[in-house]
Amino acid sequence: MAAERRGENLAEWNELVLEHLQGTDADDRLDRLVHHPAIGGAEERKFLQAKLAYLRGDQEQARQLLKKCLQARPGYRRYLTFADEIGLVLKDS
Repeated sequence: MAAERRGENLAEWNELVLEHLQGTDADDRLDRLVHHPAIGGAEERKFLQAKLAYLRGDQEQARQLLKKCLQARPGYRRYLTFADEIGLVLKDS
């Protein structure tokens, strides 16, 4: 359980970094960050790419990336919360 919580904490930290650095002089580094293999699994990188796209105003790209995340991890709380934030309509299964 501790390892899972550490993973959640790191994921939250990565989101905060995106939110705080987007639109600053360090914005160009965020593209490297969201594609870096040390970030975590492919879904986590896609999720951060979706968050960054949304922060930059590209809602369609954010939705497409988030759909891929939800296909890989349906029902995952962080992904569902973000889907609600950006107005991604999810099909009922």
